[in-house]
Amino acid sequence: MNKKVLVLTENFPPVSGGSGRWFWELYSRLPEEQYLILADDIEGAAEFDKTHELNIIRMPLKSSQWGLKSIRGLKFYWRVFWQIKNIIKHHRITHIHCGRVIHEGVTAWLLKLITGTPYLCYVHGEDVETAATSGEHNLMVKQVCKHADTLLCNSHNSANIVKRLNYASDDKIHVLHPGVDASGV
Repeated sequence: MNKKVLVLTENFPPVSGGSGRWFWELYSRLPEEQYLILADDIEGAAEFDKTHELNIIRMPLKSSQWGLKSIRGLKFYWRVFWQIKNIIKHHRITHIHCGRVIHEGVTAWLLKLITGTPYLCYVHGEDVETAATSGEHNLMVKQVCKHADTLLCNSHNSANIVKRLNYASDDKIHVLHPGVDASGV
């Protein structure tokens, strides 16, 4: 069976910032036919998507509530879950790559519970440290990390934070440093 990966991330160009740029630099260099990127539908996205050959689906991926205890948070996860479940079926997705632990990782964890689709999750450090300050978010992150096949940390410091907070052990954690495109230098 051919691997078909859904890259689930709110942060993807034209969003500016570190993780969005990292994902662009990484996934723009991988075989297009193996990756489908699901990114937030923001202003300027349609114009940006005309400038490259990546397979991108855009849909709203923002929420003011990322917890599961609020009605707004539940509605967000319910909507995103069903939309992505349909994408998984339609595009024959075999794996998910999550841009962050919350909310992308939570969505992938819920999808894995129902569809069995394995996932890996990127960890940036401050995302898990911030989640640890909330009982609800801490519990959610523990579940995401427990059920993820792999956690890709952007640095050894981020990996140490994950271990210190008891989210995962060494066997699940891998460090993948963001690269630099030196071709324009």
